[in-house]
Amino acid sequence: MVPDPDLANEQASKEIQDQEDRIKELGPEKLKRLDEELEKAIKDNEINIPQKVLDNMPPIPDVTKIPLFRGEATIKSILDEKELIKQYDLSRPFSFIQYVKTDTFFSQVKIYLNTVHIPEELRDYFVLFQEMLFCTPVEIPKELTKDNKPKLMSYQSVVENTSELCTSNEASLGIGNEIFHVSYLSETFVISASSERNKYNELCEWMMMILIISTKIIAECNNDNSNTSLLNDLAISVFNQETFLQKIITFIKEGKTNEIIQNLEEIQKCILKSIEMIAKEADESKLSSIIYKKKEIVPGFVQLAMPYDYDHDPIQEFLACWDKCYKIYQNQLNSYSMEITSNVEINKKINYNNLYKITSTFPFPRKPFNINSIDEAHRSVMVPIAGLCTSFLIQYVESEVLSPMPNEDIYAVTILAELLTRTEGPLYTSIRGNGYAYDGSLCLYLWSGQLAFSLYDSSEPQKATMEFYQIIEEMNTEEGWAKICSDFHIDTAKASVVYKNVSSKSTASGVIYSYLRGALRGFVDSGEDILYNKYVQEVTSADLKRVYNKYYRQFLDPSKFVFIYLKFNTYSNNNNNNNNNNIITF
Repeated sequence: MVPDPDLANEQASKEIQDQEDRIKELGPEKLKRLDEELEKAIKDNEINIPQKVLDNMPPIPDVTKIPLFRGEATIKSILDEKELIKQYDLSRPFSFIQYVKTDTFFSQVKIYLNTVHIPEELRDYFVLFQEMLFCTPVEIPKELTKDNKPKLMSYQSVVENTSELCTSNEASLGIGNEIFHVSYLSETFVISASSERNKYNELCEWMMMILIISTKIIAECNNDNSNTSLLNDLAISVFNQETFLQKIITFIKEGKTNEIIQNLEEIQKCILKSIEMIAKEADESKLSSIIYKKKEIVPGFVQLAMPYDYDHDPIQEFLACWDKCYKIYQNQLNSYSMEITSNVEINKKINYNNLYKITSTFPFPRKPFNINSIDEAHRSVMVPIAGLCTSFLIQYVESEVLSPMPNEDIYAVTILAELLTRTEGPLYTSIRGNGYAYDGSLCLYLWSGQLAFSLYDSSEPQKATMEFYQIIEEMNTEEGWAKICSDFHIDTAKASVVYKNVSSKSTASGVIYSYLRGALRGFVDSGEDILYNKYVQEVTSADLKRVYNKYYRQFLDPSKFVFIYLKFNTYSNNNNNNNNNNIITF
């Protein structure tokens, strides 16, 4: 269904007229009687649990004794100081490998390759590259075949072999990618797959061939410009971005598919560049990219996950497979810039780690939200969208609690957000209970260093936001704090936070991801993340009061927040522009 703003306005006007007609039909006497019945129904259904009943409830169990899914993680640095003089010190595009053991029947490989050094003009092609990676013909080199002869696999065979070997597979830019909508770690290209444990080596080799040794399926469109069905099958169906799609279709119709192929191959070359090659090119060309100006290079990393009883060394098996396929790939390149560097004599080898800082992957480099990076004119933004029947609103404030580590504010900020947001909590009662919005919530975004208040499907965003402000202001009084942040409510919020933490690690995949997330955030010792429940339990009312004053009161200061308001378009562009300055004052 195509959104129709005219129809939306017509329906809204009809609804208002129907309400007015209904009011006239009922008359003052009936309306008064209905109001009385409504008030009586609300009063009859009020549930006020006496404090005596709450005091007699059984105590909340010790959260530190909750049984957890087993897991164990170690991190291997490939850039260890003792290894810098060796031949392969910087010859891979990744510098760390995290190895996770847990109770699983499957093996899992995730390769994260840095994309910061990729030219801007190639980035649009990532959406095509990621969607085609597991459905692209693969030319298996003779070094990897039993009969020592090269073998070409069609894209149909590649898809079939992938489905038979892998229990899951994915290629994306960043974590949480939904056709180029990146939510986390957008600086990396991720290729991941899992298989049965006894097929681990086969899985590694297949992933290397998919990533490193492949042709481009779109090349098959060269001689089929008039074949619409083939064009749809091979090219169009993998796109979801209209502008880029139109550009690609134009190239295909004009017989310019070589340009597409070249760009895809350039992306492949860029993400596969070794750390040494990136440093060498930066030193020789004096490129103006920010990464080179900072004399800083961010390596990629790998995560391997295996069953507890796997009796081989998965790290060495992976590295052996990577080095074998990567050497074949380098030998096939014609450009001198990608010549294999492993033949250089050790005593002549330049240690580019002295020229450029090789940053640590764990924690992964990040830049938390800073309100001063946004000029005042753009801290309040309203975006009218045709077809919306309700409004969406989000308000951000600074909340950097990942640095320095460990930071006790993490747990207090999280608990207070849960306390205010939980079902039947203050926000739920005052916003959803009054019909101002379907949902109003607070969320701590650790990676970006933001604390956010959000409204979803709001019919009265101004009133809903004012309710939120009143709650924050009420908490600044002793009476209001005692009412909203009583011991019972704090314990309830703690239980909810612990439940979410435990449930996120209630499966093998959840455990594996939690170890990766912890390492990226800076939990060097995996035990720190495991002790999360203990730290949550130790939070006091005084801790909540401290973070309330430090972070939450920023929502009341227009100089300390960014305000984004998505609303249904019922005004002309001129009216929208005139009202932009009023959206934070309501």
